[in-house]
Amino acid sequence: MRFFSLTSLIFIALSAYGQPAIKTPETLPDSFFSAISGPAGARDWGKIQAMFLPEARLDAVRYKEGNAMVRQGTFADYKANTDAFFKKRAFVQKGMEKKVFLYDQMAQVICKYETTIRYSVEKKTVSHGIACFQMLKNNGQWQIAAITWNDWNEALGELPVLHQTDAADSTTAPVVIPEQMKYEIGVEGPIYMENEVDSMAQFKGGNPAIFEFLGRYMETPADPVEAALSATFKLEFVVDHNGYISNVKSPDAPGPGWHLSAAQALMSMPRWIPAKKNGQAVNCRATLVLRVNN
Repeated sequence: MRFFSLTSLIFIALSAYGQPAIKTPETLPDSFFSAISGPAGARDWGKIQAMFLPEARLDAVRYKEGNAMVRQGTFADYKANTDAFFKKRAFVQKGMEKKVFLYDQMAQVICKYETTIRYSVEKKTVSHGIACFQMLKNNGQWQIAAITWNDWNEALGELPVLHQTDAADSTTAPVVIPEQMKYEIGVEGPIYMENEVDSMAQFKGGNPAIFEFLGRYMETPADPVEAALSATFKLEFVVDHNGYISNVKSPDAPGPGWHLSAAQALMSMPRWIPAKKNGQAVNCRATLVLRVNN
């Protein structure tokens, strides 16, 4: 039997324009990372493949005697090389710092990423890298044309800072997303601090109602190793201007199964009362701390 408790509920404001969700190139890397992440088990390869153009390339940078080399591959190659691994190991990959360049119907997104692989309760590895996504707008839909990624290691030194390209150096100036702009899947806008909104998002019935809902609908992970864990972890999510929850993240979850269980329960909640600013409903970022006991 599992016991769930909410130890705190903290809200941090995030602005929005109240626009319908749209797919933009800067959200595609996050969608890809989310789709390949999860507990040990099969991935939804049909969903993943839909993000790519048919002729897309997935190329990994490798090093030999200090020289960079590229291991080229197709989507079919990537699936063949990773499917068995995903079925055996919990794997979570998430984007970090990001730079976006738009040229009409072509886009390039360079982002840092973090990879966590859990082998057992005691053993997990955390690594980082840089990926370059090239995308094209195909029939009104952004799709990935190529990904080139470089898994970083200590021999390469510190992970480099993503420097903004100086538009003056190019006759075709890229549109660069400002650093202060934070993008989520289906949510856009500059960040507002808590004291910049008039009222925060809330769930009808408050914390007791949230606790009751999560306790009823969160499921224990299928992985027996992860299911045996007891832990306290943080959940970060967005309550949009319509009161719906999206973009659930858990940077310190005890495993991907608990993250997935919490995310599914949160996103199935009835609509919240959205945050308001100047009388208008806006998106907001919320954080709660959850404890699971064996």
